[in-house]
Amino acid sequence: MISRKLRHRITIQRLEEIDGPFYKTEWVDYRTNVPASFSFLSGKELVASGAELSQVSARIQVRYDENIDAKMRVIYRNKVYEIEAVVPDNRSGMEWLTLFVNEGLTD
Repeated sequence: MISRKLRHRITIQRLEEIDGPFYKTEWVDYRTNVPASFSFLSGKELVASGAELSQVSARIQVRYDENIDAKMRVIYRNKVYEIEAVVPDNRSGMEWLTLFVNEGLTD
């Protein structure tokens, strides 16, 4: 059962437009303290233009939420992970989601 594995807590954020005279966007919390299963998949270091960069890939599983998409991001242990893909479960497609995320190489 996946619910037994959801021992980590994440925050999911979405980008919202801020009202005002100028176009401005800001990351805001969509859901906080979300039960999740977090596992690292890989890491790599790159040298680009003389700067060392690193990237970490991970997989996060959460209970199904139809509003989560790849335009959002995840905060886990004070690190920002960009969502690359949102994949529903194979059984019903509505029990849980697998989020493939990357940390590094992006803002």
